[in-house]
Amino acid sequence: MTLSELYTTLTNYLRELSLPTIIRQKAKSSNIFKDRQDIISNLRNPTAGTNPESYRLFLINSHDQQLQKSAISGLEKIGGHKVILLLTERLLNPWGLGAISRTIKGLAKLACDGSILAVSATLLVDYRTYYDKLEALYKALISLENEGTAKIISSVLDQRLNPGLDFNHKLIKIVHRDIERLSETNNEDLKHGVKLSCFFSNRCWAEMVQVPNYIDDSIEYAESRVPGLIATIQQLDLTKWS
Repeated sequence: MTLSELYTTLTNYLRELSLPTIIRQKAKSSNIFKDRQDIISNLRNPTAGTNPESYRLFLINSHDQQLQKSAISGLEKIGGHKVILLLTERLLNPWGLGAISRTIKGLAKLACDGSILAVSATLLVDYRTYYDKLEALYKALISLENEGTAKIISSVLDQRLNPGLDFNHKLIKIVHRDIERLSETNNEDLKHGVKLSCFFSNRCWAEMVQVPNYIDDSIEYAESRVPGLIATIQQLDLTKWS
């Protein structure tokens, strides 16, 4: 089944979900639920030459987190800069924390494609995933055998805050110290990513992080490393997190 056919199937499936319960229950015996499993299987197992952009419908436009997670599984196998851009775009949407966490884990596996830059550049957007992103950065650096920089992140994680109702208020007070430590790195992706994150930070909880006066060098680096990444991040609407 092609992705075009999958689109039609998904549209029918979503229409099915909008029907009254009694009709929807009757529809369970139809092929629509088998088709859903076909969609999930196809998303998880892309064929050679699959265009990552064909996953946009399921990763970005769908509000079905199972389909989103299946899309991420497939995109991990495709890899490349286009995949980094799609996953970064998903990170910038605050809806669906489960899918966001899965996106971060997927990016951790794509260090060679520039995911360290993407994750670190969005580090200060969503406080809910702050430590998830640090863990992903740690794993990505370990995969590159950059143990020195990984130890810096590990030292930050060792002092992580416990979850709770006042988590974000406590994070406000310490995040600037974390950023200072993360800036002391010899990994170019992380160094420029952290600098960009300070510029594109969510001031609602990163208010104590110093905004750099000059980021042209980091923008130039990012455009060379992952073309289109800056444009993707610039689409960020911080009002969604305020």
